[in-house]
Amino acid sequence: MKIYKKILGFFALAVLLNPNTLTLDASTFSKEDQIQNKEILYDITAFTTEKNTLNLIINQLFKEDNTLFIDAYFLNTTENTTFENLENFNISVYDTNNKEVLNKTFKSVVIPKGLPPQHGRRILFPIENEFFNLQEKDLSKLSYKFTFDYN
Repeated sequence: MKIYKKILGFFALAVLLNPNTLTLDASTFSKEDQIQNKEILYDITAFTTEKNTLNLIINQLFKEDNTLFIDAYFLNTTENTTFENLENFNISVYDTNNKEVLNKTFKSVVIPKGLPPQHGRRILFPIENEFFNLQEKDLSKLSYKFTFDYN
């Protein structure tokens, strides 16, 4: 079991409980806890969102050792839905030429206290080496899709 406390920023981020489950932690972290030896592969400041859904905004893709991290936000643009537990959460990321960079399914992404309507929460997805391929990929522009089950 790995727990990533060496993470970016001061806001709620994901903690890896096991390879298939993420739990968002509302704790804050000091600058000393941030990842120090990361290789930034992709960084973006502009994004678009859709109304009345759960949006995923990827801010950064970076690598530390043999782990790829997706630094992202969940943004809930619904009017009435609070998201608490996303089952079978699959994320696929593609490079500029639409070649798959990564594909990972988490059995569960748990959001303690939920993500209420019109709110966002930062998340850090750790992706193990066997779920991504960076060879001969153009990461200047990424596209991605994600799916999940929610009751």
